[in-house]
Amino acid sequence: MEWIEREEAQVITDAFEDAKDDYEAPPHHYKLRPGVIGKLVWITGAPGFGKSSTARMMMENHSFVYYEGDCFFEVKNPYLPRSEIGAINSSTIAKHLKNVPKDIRTALARNGKEWGKLFTGDDSDMSEGYGLMCENILKERKRIGGDWVIAQAVPSRKMRDLIKEILGPELVFVALDLDKDLQLERLRNRDYLGEEFIETLANIKIEPAGNDEERVIDLKITRDMRLDDVVE
Repeated sequence: MEWIEREEAQVITDAFEDAKDDYEAPPHHYKLRPGVIGKLVWITGAPGFGKSSTARMMMENHSFVYYEGDCFFEVKNPYLPRSEIGAINSSTIAKHLKNVPKDIRTALARNGKEWGKLFTGDDSDMSEGYGLMCENILKERKRIGGDWVIAQAVPSRKMRDLIKEILGPELVFVALDLDKDLQLERLRNRDYLGEEFIETLANIKIEPAGNDEERVIDLKITRDMRLDDVVE
């Protein structure tokens, strides 16, 4: 271990902070259309179901603004760049955000603890976190405009109802669904995940769409479906 002077450490810290994106107006590659508020789609489903990959194809082929919900919870820029690497890998290298208000950062930390309960099967309440995300989406839609797609695993009908209440009647959920063996196969394609963590992810419970649930499309994914089929 090599010790460095306090001044040098501060320079490194400042450079790290300067490299972050700004919370109030995260940079993105979309054309600004603030007067045009278009479609609003939220893709949900368990890990490995293809939420982020579907959203990115909607961005690349249909000009949707793609907002990665997990990035908001992780205090990162939710606008992932066009990239040759997979959507999930893109989210892991997304830039962190600076100038985040202290109360929001604290609330997201609390939300992270609630999210962690999904891994243990305990009851959780992420209404505070989802409320903040929805407020951010409303603000950013006004700033950027256009058609929007959000990718994020909403665990319960209660949270979906809360999100629909805040974002309004134009929001439509698309709930992806696929068999466990196909989910495990997809998760195992992520080289950086160990088998134990893959099993943990596969056991996360996402409440399926109810037959009486309004503005939720239940979409069954089969092995022979291409990503294009899902998007269409």
